[in-house]
Amino acid sequence: AAAYACVAYQTAYLRCHYPKAFLAALFSSVIDHSGKVAEYAAVCAKLQIRLLPPHVNFAVEKFTVEPDGIRLGMLAIRNMGQGFIRGIVAERAQNGSFESFHSFLKRMQGKDFNRRAAEALIQAGALDGLGANRREMMMALPLFLNGLEDDARRNIEGQIGFFELPGQKQSGEPALPPQAEFSHADLLAGEKETMGFYLSGHPLMRLQNLAQRLGSAKTVDLLDPANETGQGRFGDNEETTLLCVITGAKKKVVKNNQTMAFLTVEDMYGQMEVLVFPGTLERFANLCMEGRTVLLSGRLCLQENKEAKLLCNTLEEVSETMAEQDRLAPHGARKTNAAASAKKPARPGAFLRFASAEDPRLPKARHLLAIFAEGGTTPVRFFYEDEKRYEPQPSAAWNPVLARELCRLLGEENVVSNA
Repeated sequence: AAAYACVAYQTAYLRCHYPKAFLAALFSSVIDHSGKVAEYAAVCAKLQIRLLPPHVNFAVEKFTVEPDGIRLGMLAIRNMGQGFIRGIVAERAQNGSFESFHSFLKRMQGKDFNRRAAEALIQAGALDGLGANRREMMMALPLFLNGLEDDARRNIEGQIGFFELPGQKQSGEPALPPQAEFSHADLLAGEKETMGFYLSGHPLMRLQNLAQRLGSAKTVDLLDPANETGQGRFGDNEETTLLCVITGAKKKVVKNNQTMAFLTVEDMYGQMEVLVFPGTLERFANLCMEGRTVLLSGRLCLQENKEAKLLCNTLEEVSETMAEQDRLAPHGARKTNAAASAKKPARPGAFLRFASAEDPRLPKARHLLAIFAEGGTTPVRFFYEDEKRYEPQPSAAWNPVLARELCRLLGEENVVSNA
């Protein structure tokens, strides 16, 4: 027990004082498991640590620490072999950074290079900033590869082009036909496909305010293991709502020849399973499909030694109009939220005052709050004295220890809480 306590203390110390290095090591330890990588990416978001794309001019095999954040390792990209990655790093070290998309393809040709790997690099954002957007690179890829293969074949056979003079080489690079960039949704879908998680944003990012107004739960809270002992935010059989994206849908025929659905849903904080029983599926079959953004209402099912599940009662599609106008929840969800409001008192709040947004104490305050972020229900706001402006922060699990440490850091007069 003493040994475990010592390791726990060392781990907590590293996470508190060296969060980037600590998380980079965690990422590298699970680089082959996209689910775990996505989980740690959510932790980075909470700690306001930027995840940088696995760019061919900066990334190596595993995750590394940079002044601006944590750089993803290229092994996190699907269809990327170690040999090809090591070839990229060696070529970069020997001949300098890659200046353009075409020069990258030309320099890497023949070094464990293949078209699938190039497409994965484009979708992951690893070739951004090389003179073309992702759609332009994807459209030009077959043409460029065919041209480079023809050049290589001519070099081997000693042939020259019809308009070339002996001893003369073609100069310049072929131009990329201009194309409008992919939509933001398509860019995110490409990142999800190649890395298993969203890097440059999330489809639900624009719905954050709406989710808050609808009283949507967070998957990270619904999956809290402490629920099994009754200590989590949500209890067994409790009614809740969840604004989410359906990322997987499977149907199964059960007794009486009826069909039920098993959905995998995801929000900005994680993913979980939702069970849709035959009666509910019959009413909402058109919404139980992959890619739909929905507002789920249902009951939480907690069983010992099993992950929490939601038993769905109703679904409603979240449309663009609903997102833009930020309307109130539908009737079923209003009832659920009203019941929750009657059951629980209004949430308390904590306010921390700083001289400005450049206050040197800000990073330390954020680290303290992040340590107590798990299961947090207390809204936290920073107040900047020079701008007279409030800035919302992630909720925290407010307690005497956290309050004492913040008072020690900022002074009692700068910490106000009704928690």
